[in-house]
Amino acid sequence: MVLAVSAFLFNYNVVVPLLARMFPQASWSIVATTEPVELVWGAKDTFIVPPWRWHQHCNTSRTEAAILFSESDLPVFEALDLYREESNA
Repeated sequence: MVLAVSAFLFNYNVVVPLLARMFPQASWSIVATTEPVELVWGAKDTFIVPPWRWHQHCNTSRTEAAILFSESDLPVFEALDLYREESNA
């Protein structure tokens, strides 16, 4: 996923855990656990979004797009007809 300059991605929620890697500059994400937690990330940082947690991402750069590379068990969940997703966009 590419986050454009100064872009904000609306909250969304998926049933699969996500392993996210960020490139190239610093921005932030919010992951809702019991209380929302703000994660400030930089180039090459890695974090995990637990399953079925609302989360959103923001690119605060005014000059560069941010790249969010994520991995998940999505194909397995789809094959078993267990995949669910919500968005409040």
